[in-house]
Amino acid sequence: MGVAQDTLGLVTLTGYRYSGTRPLGAGIDQFARSGFAVVYNDFSRWEWDNLIQTGWDSNCNVPFHVGCASSGGLTQLRYMFDRRLYAEARYEGTNAPSLAPGPGSPNGGFYRDGLLMLGYGTGENSRITLEDVISNAAPTHVWNLQFTLGI
Repeated sequence: MGVAQDTLGLVTLTGYRYSGTRPLGAGIDQFARSGFAVVYNDFSRWEWDNLIQTGWDSNCNVPFHVGCASSGGLTQLRYMFDRRLYAEARYEGTNAPSLAPGPGSPNGGFYRDGLLMLGYGTGENSRITLEDVISNAAPTHVWNLQFTLGI
């Protein structure tokens, strides 16, 4: 993985590329991802993240062993009420046009959803979050309650 990053006042620009190989079914998948992010952080309460990514997988459509391109991105806004309590709203999407339509992917791999989240940092390396993922497929709401511990 390679990353280039520069901070210009309240804005941070990041570019990255990573690649690898993973076992997949009876074969292997060689993959690569490239992306670019712009983050605005006023270092008090607001942070706005934006990211776009493109990729290629050599073996993404098992059992046919064909490659496919993909892309995705997100924009997300975070507000810190205080040092521990925050709210987040995110709109994200992915597109893998060579994949066949399936559940949650009614347009041949084109998928969008939104997320509303409330989080609380319970310690230096832990947090609890409550989120509502709003899918455009039905539309549906999926509620998640999660405790995260970083070690």
